[in-house]
Amino acid sequence: MKIILIRHGESRSNEAGTVTGHMDSKLTEKGIEQARQLAEKLRGVHIDIIYASPLSRAADTAKEIAKYHRGIRTVFRKELVERYGAAWEGMKIADLKEYSKRYELGYKPGGTGETVEEVHERLRLLINEIFDKHRYDTVAIVTHGSVGRIFTTMFKGVELKDAGKMKLLDNAGVDVFELNELPSRNL
Repeated sequence: MKIILIRHGESRSNEAGTVTGHMDSKLTEKGIEQARQLAEKLRGVHIDIIYASPLSRAADTAKEIAKYHRGIRTVFRKELVERYGAAWEGMKIADLKEYSKRYELGYKPGGTGETVEEVHERLRLLINEIFDKHRYDTVAIVTHGSVGRIFTTMFKGVELKDAGKMKLLDNAGVDVFELNELPSRNL
């Protein structure tokens, strides 16, 4: 299975430098343009199906891509939403003293947010399902920054404790992976 991993275009919270998590944050004008340019770049790339987070910043990016792939199905899955940041959501990243700890195993951002292990587990179950259905297909996955980093650990076989060291995809950034077998539970 070929996976085209995509991060949404710039959102209002990206522009403001705040933690978004499960909050909905619309694309900025720049983000809309990024999504359009990305869609144009992917115009000639064969994609069988798009899976996307239902949060508007990712959903709107996916819809732009779908415009160039007539008849393509887009499936919105809650498992692809950004990591829950609890009390951090809406706060300026620069004001969060513990922000650097966010990828430590067992750490709950904002006191009650999701750990990287919890996000990893929901993504692992989803990718197993997608692999079973689309083993020989090209699948675009439109999601968020932290989710992208955790997916990258899975697809590269990197230990989850190193998720924070994975490159954060730029807004409307893309990475491509070939999966010949299901990822292991690299905790």
